[in-house]
Amino acid sequence: METPPVLYRSPSKEWLGRHWKWAVPGAILATCLVFTAFFAVILGLLRSSQAYALAFDRARNAPAVMAVLGTPVGEGIFFVSGRITVSTGSRKANLAVPIRGPKGSATVYAAATEALGAWHLDRVAVSVKDTGERIDLSGTGSAESFNPEGDAAATPPKRTP
Repeated sequence: METPPVLYRSPSKEWLGRHWKWAVPGAILATCLVFTAFFAVILGLLRSSQAYALAFDRARNAPAVMAVLGTPVGEGIFFVSGRITVSTGSRKANLAVPIRGPKGSATVYAAATEALGAWHLDRVAVSVKDTGERIDLSGTGSAESFNPEGDAAATPPKRTP
């Protein structure tokens, strides 16, 4: 005697086979969350660095920048870009920091080095978005140590159209 053919599927499918409509969007969402968290951590590391604080403070307190952007000068909406490289005993940072004021926005370009635990600004320039004007905040070209309480714009900046 022959066994009759099976007319229905066995309900013993694996979990993914039964719930793929929820698993695929869940995996996509989890991947997006991981990338967003990674991006936020990297951005937070750049914004919490002393090189960022030094460059932002120099630009925020510069009279030439205040004249172009207005007061108060604050952090820009967009993301900080750049990189901080670490080698034995020293670090180097090249950053692009967006800033804005009531009259417009700009980007601070800074090159800084750290040696023996102290950050020094090598070059700082502000590029104004609307006019394309570039304001050199490097001063006399000598490096200045990081001093969060002091006036970072002690040297008058050079303005170049």
